[in-house]
Amino acid sequence: MLFRSLAVASGALTPSRRGETLDMLAATMNPVREALDEDVFNELHIAMNGYPPDDFAEMYKWKELGINASKFDLEVMDPAFFAAVCPGKYAYRPLEHWKEAQDASLEIFGPGRGTVTSLVVGMEPMDSLIEGIDERLSKGIFPIPLNFVPTSGSAFGRFRPPTAAWSVEAPQKTADCFFRHADKLDRAPTDDPRPGYTRTARSYHSMLTTDEITRRAQEQGLLPPGLPKQNA
Repeated sequence: MLFRSLAVASGALTPSRRGETLDMLAATMNPVREALDEDVFNELHIAMNGYPPDDFAEMYKWKELGINASKFDLEVMDPAFFAAVCPGKYAYRPLEHWKEAQDASLEIFGPGRGTVTSLVVGMEPMDSLIEGIDERLSKGIFPIPLNFVPTSGSAFGRFRPPTAAWSVEAPQKTADCFFRHADKLDRAPTDDPRPGYTRTARSYHSMLTTDEITRRAQEQGLLPPGLPKQNA
């Protein structure tokens, strides 16, 4: 059976209800576990995609439920931009807390596939973006760079997206980071056939970095020529 990837998504509970997070996760995970053979359940890649807990040790209890990855999305790497772009997340905890939660996740769920984070490419200066990506990868945290696309009616609907040249340069520099720190991940970005967040040769219009990694891997003879599959 192929690995399958699931995201248990959650938002932020009010301070008075934060103690309910574990019960909510159990209410989600227990029926899944009961419905599947244990061998099948153990093959699933299940990421908690939400806000980090106040007490990072709570993630050990997530692991007991069958969750085997965290996905605390930073969105941006610059603390000042985090406060401006993600006011709700910042009100919960500043950027440093989110990064510390990822660091703790490394010890509980492992690097690479076990600790992933989404970023929005084009919301902050390139220098802070690449510096932040490089620092996260140097620890084994796997960033998922998604291109900023203004959405009509949203708070950033009238913001300009990056130029074409910027959108080419950023994935190139991000790919440099992936190759530089490939040994810090649980599988190299050019050799991960598992479906999910870290799969080699993924290709989506909003994830140009993965196409750049694929292009370089093909040049090195690590991947066959041709377009990568358009699936997870």
